[in-house]
Amino acid sequence: MAHFSLYIFLLLILCVHIVASGIVMQIICVQIICYLLILIVYMLGKKKGAIALCITILFLCYVQAIDPFFKSSFEGKITLEHAKIISVQNTEKSIRYEVVFQHKTILKQQIYVSTPPDDKALEVGDGLRGRCVLKEIQAPVNLGLFDYKLYTKSQGIRFQCYMDKIEKIDLPGYQVFQLKIRRALSIYFTLFTSEVEAYLQAFILGDTSFFGENRQIFIELGLAHILAISGAHLEAIQLFFLWTAKKIRMTKEIAIFLYLGFIIIYSGVLKRSISFERALIMRVSMQVLEDIQGARVEPEQKYTLLFLVCSYLIIRNPFVIYNIAFQYSVLCSVFLTLYANKGYEIEGRVHKYIWYAKCNICCILITLPLVIAIQQQFYLFTLISTLIFRAFLGIVAIFSFLTALIPFFEAILVQILSILNWMLIFSQKLNYNISIPLYFQSQQLVLTCCCIVNAHNLLSSRRAIKSLFAVFTLFILICMVQFNLQLNSIHFLSLPHGEATVIKIDGIIYMIDTGGGMRDLDNIAIAEKYLKPFMLKNGMGKINHLILTHDDIDHVGAIFALLTIVTVDKIYLNESSNTYYEQLKREHPEVEVEIVTDPKKLPHLVIFSVLDTSTNNNDTSLLVYGYFGRMYWLFLGDLEKEGEKALIRQYPKLRVDVIKVGHHGSKTSTSRELLAAYKPEYGIINVQTKNIHNHPSKEVVDRLDAYNIKYWVTAVDGGQSYFFIGPFQFFLH
Repeated sequence: MAHFSLYIFLLLILCVHIVASGIVMQIICVQIICYLLILIVYMLGKKKGAIALCITILFLCYVQAIDPFFKSSFEGKITLEHAKIISVQNTEKSIRYEVVFQHKTILKQQIYVSTPPDDKALEVGDGLRGRCVLKEIQAPVNLGLFDYKLYTKSQGIRFQCYMDKIEKIDLPGYQVFQLKIRRALSIYFTLFTSEVEAYLQAFILGDTSFFGENRQIFIELGLAHILAISGAHLEAIQLFFLWTAKKIRMTKEIAIFLYLGFIIIYSGVLKRSISFERALIMRVSMQVLEDIQGARVEPEQKYTLLFLVCSYLIIRNPFVIYNIAFQYSVLCSVFLTLYANKGYEIEGRVHKYIWYAKCNICCILITLPLVIAIQQQFYLFTLISTLIFRAFLGIVAIFSFLTALIPFFEAILVQILSILNWMLIFSQKLNYNISIPLYFQSQQLVLTCCCIVNAHNLLSSRRAIKSLFAVFTLFILICMVQFNLQLNSIHFLSLPHGEATVIKIDGIIYMIDTGGGMRDLDNIAIAEKYLKPFMLKNGMGKINHLILTHDDIDHVGAIFALLTIVTVDKIYLNESSNTYYEQLKREHPEVEVEIVTDPKKLPHLVIFSVLDTSTNNNDTSLLVYGYFGRMYWLFLGDLEKEGEKALIRQYPKLRVDVIKVGHHGSKTSTSRELLAAYKPEYGIINVQTKNIHNHPSKEVVDRLDAYNIKYWVTAVDGGQSYFFIGPFQFFLH
């Protein structure tokens, strides 16, 4: 019951932070801080909870205070002197180095340095020198997309720069010794088959970039976190040392000493892993404590150690609370530490295995809100697959080490990997994912509460409560899924080139334009890095109706790249897009294509044009009009003044509440006559972020202000979203 009261206290603190805090943080990160708070409360007693609360607030303030310090200290022109390369990534456009360098304000800083492709690229462990302009990594501009800025912050990286020329320099051996060993091992692993090499790189050096398509399979099955080197690897290594010591009749004390020495040296070669680092410090500290007091470490002492280690990691890099591996590690460690004593009391090998299986399920439940918050979907197979694959990948990890030491074991590892591949393919066929976009903190809070209580109940002895709350949690999940199915939305996406709008009503997906650039690489990037991820994150499996307003490259350029990765049922073109019509019919006969000449009525909106031919191609744009979310919407494409006059003449009494401003806010569009005729309340100016025309123009902005129209610019304000369900509707920026 005491543990349950701690969880209730956790939920109260969560509510306080969510409702009262002006600090913008992810709810899961607040959850991490609150778990640390539990440890303090447990150590100090509930009566001293105020102290714990003060410490928590100090942590949060520290994270916020350190952010502007880094920005003011580093952003701008600097000279890199004796910068050390710790990782290299080659792409078609450039080579990206992750470097560590000394700075006058603090000891060390890590940044990304990009250079032009070069056959003589530098390698891990090399030094470089040069001048550059540091720029802060940008946050995502569209709802639900991966927050790359937050990710790099959690890795201790705040800035990036581009350098045309870099100078290679030699660094002292003591600075790069570990990196040189890592590079030598990486070269050694290339002697094995590509499949074996990928697992050696992952389970020995912590680099999963060699997996290729297999890594995507692990992600689709919700198993990507199992590939990361963590505390489980330490346990596997320890078991191997103890088993070997028993076989050669070595004392346990010597085996533990050799084991600790090995993992300390190994951590220097390993690619940085925050979960491994936490587990390493905990394991060494616990062993030292055991030797000092001559007895097993008590749970209260484990709480103290865990809190101190987490505090050290946060103080060293406050943004580590955003690190997914850190979040997984802390969540699981805290919960397992709470129930560690009960595991020691269980007798019988079978009962212990059952207990360990329950603990694994609890870890999955505790981290479920985190998984859904990141991936916006839940994999039904995750509970079973995590248990199975975690054990099997433990065997793979052991044989990976053996293969690296004795190549004779490669044949055995190949056989094990063939079984693993069969398991992955079989799991893919069985797996089914449920989309659960969590747009609101209240959804995450409720789900977090349910998962915490379920995990507690699973390890308790009250069967009635277990069953009751399990059914309640299932009911909550069903309600969330049903809510998301019925939640309708309109999204004005912010793209680097062009514009695109996605509309979801009653499960039907409409897309207006695709964006596009002059180069094929730009179009592929738009489709793969913006459109597809956005749709997946928001639970959109395919596009039912794709409307291409006209054939300007910034509106249709990404269409063919999009069709290769997303299913589209039907495409609508205007009369001047004959070239695209023929190409689409020829290259994608499976997609229905229609040229709109007369107004085309779809389930929730109407497509029409006001000028069939014009000297200005923009005036032949298809327009989209509809009533949804209790407002009338008008999408103007690139319509300019001549087309606007024709629109007013043909539809003088058209009611408009929200207008998608024509031609990205160009001064040749959105005339005073149009605004006076329709009197919209809101305006969306969808303009690309890489904008050379300085859109929106001052004239258009002045006109919107003159008519008291509230407007947003996607290049400045980011993607704009409007949600509506039943009588409720709201904008989300």
